[in-house]
Amino acid sequence: MSIAAMNWAWAQALPPSSKLILMSLADAADETGLCWLRIKVVAKKCCVSERTVQRVIKEFERDGVLIVQRHYRDNGAQTSNGYQMQIGSTPD
Repeated sequence: MSIAAMNWAWAQALPPSSKLILMSLADAADETGLCWLRIKVVAKKCCVSERTVQRVIKEFERDGVLIVQRHYRDNGAQTSNGYQMQIGSTPD
């Protein structure tokens, strides 16, 4: 857990479900603000649907709150994504 990521996430003015999802990501982040959590895990921790988590992450990416690092296997299948929080930024 990164204290810097947690403090940054708490400071964001977001709707409740979005803030909870960001807090879940921040709770798993390293000191650089990078975390590797499955959508399913975030959804379960936040008591929301997987689709809600996907939508909120897409909004975070659009607004510059985080950068999604997509990873693929050699056969082209997608595997775990990394989520790099843009600590120091604020959503538009």
